[in-house]
Order: sequence, then structure tokens, then C-alpha cells
Amino acid sequence: MGRKVIQNSVSIAANSTNLNVLQGLRFENIKQFGLIDFYGTGSAAGMFATLYVGERNAVERSAINSQNRFPVDPDDLVVADIEAAPGEKIQLQVENTTAGALTFFYKLVFDDNVEVDI
Repeated sequence: MGRKVIQNSVSIAANSTNLNVLQGLRFENIKQFGLIDFYGTGSAAGMFATLYVGERNAVERSAINSQNRFPVDPDDLVVADIEAAPGEKIQLQVENTTAGALTFFYKLVFDDNVEVDI
């Protein structure tokens, strides 16, 4: 099938956490074996992201750079080649630690033209 990309932005209220910015999207649940690359930026300092694929914690609470634009490859790559299997769920949790609303920009690339050994 090849590479699939989801790119979006979401506003995160002051001092709050969005438990899964992918909730309800088709990309939330993995349909076939593949690898995932995660890119992220924020509108200002004070944003943190955590990424789970299935039961695996691919990115522990990590600061997101403040470029105030959609992610650029390769500059804003957070993690690459996360193995994913059918039936697994992707959970992208985003935290805003500031006193004002911030925008989180993200891109996930799913490549199913690879051999995955999970």
C-alpha cells in the first residue's frame, strides 16, 4: 500500500492535557504491519508529548520544539521507525504547561512497505 500521512494541528488549553489527539481518526487504529515516524512542533515553549503504540511507550513525556509551524522533515522528527502491528492503537498525548492556550502541530507517517518483526 505504501506510505500514509496524517498532518494536523490542535489547540491545547492552558495547563491541560489532551489524552489522545488522534481519537476518532482512522489513523488511530493500526490495520496492518508497518513503521511509524512521528514529527511534532508547538506554537510556543511549554508543550510536551507522549506517544504510545499498542502497549509500548515509544516517546516518554518529551518537550516539543516551538517552531510555530507544521513539522518539517527531517528537522522536527521526534522518533522514527516505531514498529506497529494490526489491532494496535496509537495514542498521542499532548500537555500544555503554560498559562495560555497553545497549538500543537503534528505529522505521523505510516509505511507498510517494510518487514516488521514484533
